[in-house]
Amino acid sequence: MRGSRALSTHGARPPGTPTSGVDYLASHRPSRSALTPRPRGVSGVASENYACADVLSGQIEDLRTRCPFPGFPFVQTVSGRHPASPSEGNRTVGKVSVTNHVSLDGVMQAPAGVDEDTRGGFANGGWAMKDNDEVMGRVMGEGMSSGGALLFGRRTYQQFFGFWPHQHDSPVTEVLDRTHKYVASTTLSEPLPWVNSTLLPGDAADGVAELRSTPDLNLTILGSGELIRSLAARGLIDEYVLMIHPVILGSGRRIFSEDAPFTDLRLVDSVTTSTGVIIATYEPTSRSAGTTTA
Repeated sequence: MRGSRALSTHGARPPGTPTSGVDYLASHRPSRSALTPRPRGVSGVASENYACADVLSGQIEDLRTRCPFPGFPFVQTVSGRHPASPSEGNRTVGKVSVTNHVSLDGVMQAPAGVDEDTRGGFANGGWAMKDNDEVMGRVMGEGMSSGGALLFGRRTYQQFFGFWPHQHDSPVTEVLDRTHKYVASTTLSEPLPWVNSTLLPGDAADGVAELRSTPDLNLTILGSGELIRSLAARGLIDEYVLMIHPVILGSGRRIFSEDAPFTDLRLVDSVTTSTGVIIATYEPTSRSAGTTTA
């Protein structure tokens, strides 16, 4: 285990900390005119996503600026912060990683906005945003470089597509456009509307299992709770990067279902932010998915 780290939001960078990506913000304070232009009348969630574009492009220093999903969590996924792929036999196979915000009681629904996902009458949308800080931004921005692909369920894919391709001057859009996106869905059909998108029709777990057999292909899942649960049941999740927030929501859609299979996990890294969020990286130690404990 690489152990836990408590990163300070003040003072010098720890040795080896990258000076690129979000961590680069500390030395760059451009004028307001340098920020991503907002169309006249933009407000609310749309305005927050423009702020997110400024964060991701290194144009503003204050990482407490609201940067809601779809946006902030994906910094890590397109940054290539992927561990080594697992091995099966004598060959290296692909890796499937989950990156998500979760509450202390396991809720992953609508972390970034009031109206993000109100299914089931969920009224606590946006619960994760108050906890954004420089530490979270630094961790999510480590190792920024091209590489890896995104894996979505239908709903999350449509959320992303509904916003980012239309932000023509946003660097976030440029990165997402060139990142390959796989979409597991039984209701969508080819061709998908977003460039570099590939549909995985039929059974999601079967499609991802076939993808995962591709050597050195790293796939990161954002949101997509139903997809996560279906893959976990088949032992197809190789890593969980969970931003665990110090809040109990009581209700809402959870990342793991009540009938989730027993899976033993190993903590390989953890970082505590200044707002009490624990960014924990777990890897399964056994392939016991598909069976349940007594």
